[in-house]
Amino acid sequence: MADEHNSSDWIQAWLAQQRELLRRAGEGPLQFGHEMFNAWQSAWTGAAAAGEGASRQFADLMARIPTLGLAREQAETWRELLAAQAECQQLERELRAIWTKVQSDALGMVEARLRERQQSQGINDYRELYDLWVDCGEKVFAEVAHSEAYARLQAQVGNALIRLRSRQQDVIERGLKYFDLPTRSELNTVHKQMRELRERVATLEAQLAEARDRGES
Repeated sequence: MADEHNSSDWIQAWLAQQRELLRRAGEGPLQFGHEMFNAWQSAWTGAAAAGEGASRQFADLMARIPTLGLAREQAETWRELLAAQAECQQLERELRAIWTKVQSDALGMVEARLRERQQSQGINDYRELYDLWVDCGEKVFAEVAHSEAYARLQAQVGNALIRLRSRQQDVIERGLKYFDLPTRSELNTVHKQMRELRERVATLEAQLAEARDRGES
């Protein structure tokens, strides 16, 4: 009886730990698409640390700036960036809610399986408990992953991240131009010209070598 009680204790402790991790995961950001944020994420760190209030204040300020005068294009570019970021944040919340439910349902399935096993062989070690946790998680996620709603949300997330990346590049390009620094589009043009120049030089060298061979023959 003491062994059964001790076994139940460590299993219950593990379940409590998973519930706490699930609670924390539901409160924090997903951090999906980290590579998409690069320079913009670094620039936004200060505002994020100050809380969502600072972000909303900045967004409200940009919304009140009239699209007139010398700063018209810059203000419009910032508005588009803020709109793209707001869209990503909304989709992040929706995706986080789905993943949290998947983990919650999987944990519920684990508890149900544990109650069933208590009537027979039970759980002997952490490895067996972990395998059960993985099996339940895969079963729950398989149902979600094959749903039309989840596929549509994943597509929306991908498209939103692409739009955010594009808006980030627009803002950075304008900032670099303001400080008279080379922009990505300008560097891409230079790289293209250099590649074309190398190809032309290689073609001329090949033609020269061919003409030299004909002359020697």
